[in-house]
Order: sequence, then C-alpha cells, then structure tokens
Amino acid sequence: MAVVSIAGALTAFAETGSVEDTTGAIPHEALRQDRVVLYYFHRTIRCETCLKFEVYSNDVVREAFATQMAEGVLEWLVVNIDAEDSQPLVERYELEGSSLVSTVLVHGEETGWRPLDAIWWLVDDEAAFKDYVQSEVLSDLEALGKQDGGADADSLPLYRQLVPESDGGGVDAPPQG
Repeated sequence: MAVVSIAGALTAFAETGSVEDTTGAIPHEALRQDRVVLYYFHRTIRCETCLKFEVYSNDVVREAFATQMAEGVLEWLVVNIDAEDSQPLVERYELEGSSLVSTVLVHGEETGWRPLDAIWWLVDDEAAFKDYVQSEVLSDLEALGKQDGGADADSLPLYRQLVPESDGGGVDAPPQG
C-alpha cells in the first residue's frame, strides 16, 4: 500500500486560497498526526445539487463531530478543483467533479482514502444523506482508533442499506490507497 504525505500540499493549498479550511479555530499545528480528513471537492460554478452536498456535509461535521473537530482528529476541507494548485489532489483522488472524499492519516501520512459516492443518490433525502455521511466518517474515525488506516473497515454499510444493488459498477470496491 502506498503511503503519501499530504501535509505540505495542504499547507500550500491553504496559503493560496484553493482550499477553504473549514476546521474553524483549530490551527494546522494543533491538528493531530492521526486524523480523518473529509474533503468536499467542487468546481467554481456549482449547481443546486452540488451546493447541497457542501451544506449537508458541513452540517454533519459541525453537528455530529464537533468534539472530534475541536480535538483535531477530524479535519473538514472544501477544495475548488478548478484552481490550478488543486491539481495534485484532483489527480490523486481521480476527481472529475463534485465529490466527498474521506482520507485517513496515521502519523501524518495518508494510509487510505475513499470517495463517498452515495451522496449522489441520497441528495434528495437530506436525512438519509446526513446519516450516510455520519456513518462513513464514524467508520473512519473508529478505524483510526484501531490504527489500521481503515483498510479492514467495511466502508459502505449504510450505503448498502439505502441504495439498491447496482450492476456491479465498483460500488463495493475496497478503500483505495
């Protein structure tokens, strides 16, 4: 499994304005080396659906994970993928448009990541959307507590309950990393 250091890239992105650090009053140096980073990636021009992705995800992070945010074990970042300096993240996470991506860092090194693709199917049901995101972030935080980087975590439990079986288009693929 490839381990990638993204701390320098995040600092550079934050300094140029391509990344909106929504962690709040937590300075970067106060963030824990072992943490989950939840990214919302978007384009400069966004539709109503894409705006909902950010609002609903932000609500979940602020309401369900305020303690984890304050403790620096969860970081919430909003990234404009149209910005030139965001391209390393676009390539790393294979982005083509609006996406919610959860990453796990252990000792400051990314050990795994995965897109939370079910947001596309759940956006018209705010409660289901929020339940899904909360469940997935909680899964990554629990995996982080086990120090395994989420590699053995079942990353799609709520998705499997809420979204009908697809044609096998990779939905049940293990976390990428």
